[in-house]
Amino acid sequence: MSCIPVNIRSPGAAGKRTVFLYLLLLSAISPLFLTPKAVADIELLTKVDVHYRPDKIIVELSVANNGSEAALEVTSQAVLKGIAEVPFDFPTIDLPPGETADLKAVREGGDDGFNLSGSYPVLITINYRDSGGQVHGIPACGLLKTGASPSPKPALEIKAPTVQLPYSALAGIEIYNHGSTAVAALLSFHIPPGLEANPAEKTVTLGPGEKSDVFIKLINKSINYYSTMPWFVIAGNKSGEREWCSIATGRLIFPNRNEDKVRVFRRLAPSNVFFTAVGILIGVAAVISGLILRKNKSK
Repeated sequence: MSCIPVNIRSPGAAGKRTVFLYLLLLSAISPLFLTPKAVADIELLTKVDVHYRPDKIIVELSVANNGSEAALEVTSQAVLKGIAEVPFDFPTIDLPPGETADLKAVREGGDDGFNLSGSYPVLITINYRDSGGQVHGIPACGLLKTGASPSPKPALEIKAPTVQLPYSALAGIEIYNHGSTAVAALLSFHIPPGLEANPAEKTVTLGPGEKSDVFIKLINKSINYYSTMPWFVIAGNKSGEREWCSIATGRLIFPNRNEDKVRVFRRLAPSNVFFTAVGILIGVAAVISGLILRKNKSK
C-alpha cells in the first residue's frame, strides 16, 4: 500500500496574530449587520373622560404603559375646542412599564361660568422621553357633553382609516349622513407632533342619506422610529344655537424609516461607534500586514 504524504504546516506567530486581528475586525463590525433595537419599546394607551358643570370642567386622563421601557417626564396638555379654547394642564410623571397613571385636570369657569351648550372636543397631546433622551408625542381625545342637544340633531357616521406613514400618504375618510336634513360639517384632525395634515380643515356638505369620501394628505415630518398610535377626525359645526361634535378614531403606523436605507449601514448605539471605528482600523492594519507577510514569503 502506497502512502501519500501530507504536509500540514502550523501557522507561525505572525499568522496567528493575523487571524486574531481578522476575528477582532469581524466582532467589531458585526453590529452593522444586526437588526437595530427599536428606539423605544414604549406603548402608551389612553382613556379620556370629561365631566361638565356650568362652573367647572373636569378632564380625567388614564395613561397605561404597555411597553417594556419606562416613559419618562410624561407631560399632558388638553385644550377644549369651543367658543374659546380653554387649556388644561396635568401633572408631570414618570410611567414605568406595566403601570397606569390616572390624572385629573380641573378648570374653573369663574363668576360667569362657561355658558356652553351642545358637545365639544377635548384635544390632548401627551409628550414623553425615552431612556435615550428622544422625545415622543401621541394624541388623545375626549368629548364634552353639556346635556343639551341641537335641534335638529345631526346624524353623521364617520370612519377614519388606518394609515401607514413612512413619509406621506392619502387618508380616505368616509362620512355618511343618516339624518333627514342636510348637514354642513367642518372636519379637523388631531394628530401627533411631527405629522402634518393637508388641508388642516375641510368643509363637507351632505344631503339626507348622502355619503362622501374625503381625502387628506398626511405628511410625516419627523417621526422616523417604529410606532403605532391613534389619530382623530373631528366633525362639527353650529346647528341652531348649539354646537355639535362627532369624533372618529383611526390608526397610524410609522415604519422605521432607517430600514428603507441600505441595510449594511445599520444605525449604531453610541457606545458601539468608538469600538467599531477602532476595530475597522485594526482590521485594515491586519489586512495590510498579512499582504506584506505573503509578499516577503514569496521572495
